[in-house]
Amino acid sequence: MSSVTKAQWQLARRLIAGEISDGEFCTSIGTTIGGAVSHGVELLRDACAKKDAHAVEFGLFIGHRFGVTDRHLDVLLQLADADWHTQHENVVRGLAQLRSPESVESLYRLALARFDYLDYDESFALGVKAIWALGDIATTIAVDRLRDIMSCDNRVLVENAARQLDRIASSDRSKV
Repeated sequence: MSSVTKAQWQLARRLIAGEISDGEFCTSIGTTIGGAVSHGVELLRDACAKKDAHAVEFGLFIGHRFGVTDRHLDVLLQLADADWHTQHENVVRGLAQLRSPESVESLYRLALARFDYLDYDESFALGVKAIWALGDIATTIAVDRLRDIMSCDNRVLVENAARQLDRIASSDRSKV
């Protein structure tokens, strides 16, 4: 059973629809706008401890609505390697926003990961998003991992890794 209630999901839907304000949402879930980031991080930490996939989704919703900060990094890295939830694309989105060199190895693994729940995805959106995040980080190690992806047998991933390597080289942000 999830620690996130049906009423909390309904509040999230109302927030997305513009029926309530950010402040009303925060008050209803027991925090303030200023405390929303910390609330979301704690929710994600608790979700990891309990392997609560629904709470991961809700915590990531809060993070993406109110801000993903460096306080999210450790829990996002835990979630990147966890196979018990279905929010890997949202995890990549958070890691991409942070652009932390600490996330390079997790993003590399996610670029090549195959989860059963994504079997339908012939565009390999998770991998492509992870590759773009690696391109945005553009450290020497990120470039090395993009080069490693170039040798995989997935044409979509190889093409995207090549685009990122070209983009990095043309922007002179890294010595490729």
